Amino acid sequence: MKSWHRLLMIVPFLLFQALSIQAGEREDSSDDTAPLEEGLDALDRGQWSRAMDIFETLAKAHPDQPAPAYYLGLAAAHGGHDVTAVDAFVKCAALDPTFEWVQANLGLTFFRLDEMQLAEDHLLEALLQGPDDADVLLHLGMIDAQRQEYDRALRLYQQSADLDPEIAGLAWLRAADLELERGNLPAAMDFLQQAQSALGPDSAKKAADSLLSALGAGSAKPPRFLFQGSAGFELDDNVTLTETDLATGLSDEALVLAAGLEYRLVNEETAWIIVGYDFYQSLYRTLTDFDLRIQEPRLTIGGRIGRVLPSFTYVYQDQTLGSQSLLSAHLLDFDLDIALMDHWSLFVGGEVERLAYDLLELSERTGYRGSINFGQQINFFDDLLSFRLMWEPSWQRTDGAAYIFDSQSVLAELNLFIPRGRGINVGTSYRYIQQDYSDISSGFGLGYRHDTYHIFRSGLQIPIAKYANIAVDYLYIHSDSTLPSLNYSQNILNFRVGFWYF
Repeated sequence: MKSWHRLLMIVPFLLFQALSIQAGEREDSSDDTAPLEEGLDALDRGQWSRAMDIFETLAKAHPDQPAPAYYLGLAAAHGGHDVTAVDAFVKCAALDPTFEWVQANLGLTFFRLDEMQLAEDHLLEALLQGPDDADVLLHLGMIDAQRQEYDRALRLYQQSADLDPEIAGLAWLRAADLELERGNLPAAMDFLQQAQSALGPDSAKKAADSLLSALGAGSAKPPRFLFQGSAGFELDDNVTLTETDLATGLSDEALVLAAGLEYRLVNEETAWIIVGYDFYQSLYRTLTDFDLRIQEPRLTIGGRIGRVLPSFTYVYQDQTLGSQSLLSAHLLDFDLDIALMDHWSLFVGGEVERLAYDLLELSERTGYRGSINFGQQINFFDDLLSFRLMWEPSWQRTDGAAYIFDSQSVLAELNLFIPRGRGINVGTSYRYIQQDYSDISSGFGLGYRHDTYHIFRSGLQIPIAKYANIAVDYLYIHSDSTLPSLNYSQNILNFRVGFWYF
């Protein structure tokens, strides 16, 4: 509907003049002009109910004047009272059928009430009276589209976009809907791209972005080459090595370094092949035997089939603890993401990992670990807020019977993006893990072993330059176990500066 700010530029003088003429026949004109000014002020402030009350009173006081009825319709339409708006506009048109914008507003209001024939009649009358109006042309096109008069609808959308570039995005979005309805996907893509580049409105641009993404034609490809890294320090009040079931009870600080690079051998909209390498190193101030180095070369093959995104990843991992080789692992991972709706996705995946411990005292832990996972993610407020919920049953089979277990894990994660300034990311998550060991030897004389973990994480990322940010993460782990040595709590605080280049 046409913004009332534009309408107020045309009509105020007519209403003021009409009231002033009648006021001149009386001794005091202030009683008439004061409500007028109050009503216009209420419209300006968006106080639709107050404006309706004022102009309803004026309309009753001046039943032969079209302007009070027009303003009453305007306030009612903006307040969501379309039936009241129609009655007021009809009264205005009955008094003066050529009153500025009344035919256009009658047509737009009838359109919202799904009275298409009446809407078309008044919108065409508005065109005949002139001047041409982009909203009128747009809605006439929408009426034609409903009647499957596609070619005429497209012409009206084109005229609407040419007449007012600030609402051209809406016209191109409607044109894309029309082409999708009759199965012309390339033409729909072209109109969506025009909606993306139009001057406005922003809502149409965002809708075009979402639809293009859902149709498999995002606005830009990922970079072919990416290098990223970070450096910082970590405070740990209970240095723990889960691979050896060891919680030291000692606190320490560590320098933490990380780097990664990837290259896309294939970088298409519907298929990609990525090779990459990641590196991590922690260096403790005192407990140097717990210095951990991880190296991971990887390969990912993925694609897009409509709203489904399958991917397969292979990772080789080598870990070194202190000065000794700890383990090597081969991981195969398969994921299937399904975009059910623009803001709702489902995830299904699974992985198998071969763990080979190099230290002799850990050799009985060598074996396989497998898992499957199910989850969903919902985005809110134009993807500024997202919520993810995952369930992951898993199992481990090892050479030593004492380390065989079945496990369940549940993850709930909430992430918020704050676009003000350079953009801030805030995230928090909770994970619950339960592990049940299947052999009596797992309890080392204390019965069957059972472990539970409660893991809480929160993090903040703040950009500081085009290719750099600072990040703070807090991790809390609470472990309950039938083994007394594994009943502990752990707090880890991590500060780092990250950078990337592509």
